[in-house]
Formats: sequence, structure tokens, C-alpha cells
Amino acid sequence: MSIEDKECSQCGEKKPLSDFYKQKINQCKVCRNAVISKWRLKNREKLLQQMRNNNKQWYRENKDRAKEKQSKYAKQNKSSVNAKEAQRRAMQLKLTPSWADKNEISMFYEVAEVLSRSGAKFHVDHIVPLQGRKVWGFHSQHNLQVIPAYKNMEKGNKHEAN
Repeated sequence: MSIEDKECSQCGEKKPLSDFYKQKINQCKVCRNAVISKWRLKNREKLLQQMRNNNKQWYRENKDRAKEKQSKYAKQNKSSVNAKEAQRRAMQLKLTPSWADKNEISMFYEVAEVLSRSGAKFHVDHIVPLQGRKVWGFHSQHNLQVIPAYKNMEKGNKHEAN
């Protein structure tokens, strides 16, 4: 074994120093990563709870900064935020079918945003409402249309059969 080689205490192989971390651990990178991965799997819930607590603490200590970042993201990604919000509402109602094309649905929100830049507001409307009185529709690309906001507000939660 040369000066540039080291023996792994885990697998017993002689490997170059570059295969070891710089800390004084006698396990090669492959073995060390395997040990850490195994430990993380075994302690998954503990780690997740620790991460949640850290995130909550950071949010409490940096509320203004967090809200500023959220606001900035929402302004820069309006169509994406609107599509996700509609999907969230539909998921609460369990009305997004598995066959729905999320990319195509997002396109409706992007078109509405682009058209709204002209000055007139446009909405993405569910042709058959998600919670109509007589019928319920799906949150899918086949049940969406981009219409002027005032028309959508007039229509409300009604389905106008053609």
C-alpha cells in the first residue's frame, strides 16, 4: 500500500486518497454514503420532523423576507401560480382526472395572462363548473376556455348548455 492509498474500514479495500473524504473517517466515499443513506432511511421521520421544525423556525424569524420572496415569485410566475391554485382547488374537490394533461391546462392560464396584458382582463373558465347546481365538471383541458373576465363573472357557477 503506497502513501497515496488508504484502506477502507467498511469494505476493506485499498483505495486512493481521492476516494476518501477529507475528514478523518476511515470509510471510503462509497461506503460512507451507503452508511449515511441507510441511517437516513431508518431515521426518515425524525429527519423530516427536524426539517419541518427548522423551516417553521426560519419562517417565524424571517416572515417579511419569506412573504417578499413569495410575492416576487407570484408576480414573475402568474400563470403558473394560477394554474397550480386551480389544480389545488380541483384536487380538494377530487375533480382532476388522472388523464388530464397538466401542460395543456397550464397553457390556458398562460394564454389568459398574455391576453390580460392588453389591458382587458381574461380568466380561465370551467365550461362545466366544478361545483354546479345540476352538473359537476372536471378540471381538465377539455373543460377549460379563456374568456373575458366580465363574461366569467356574469356566468358565475352556472352551466349554459349550447
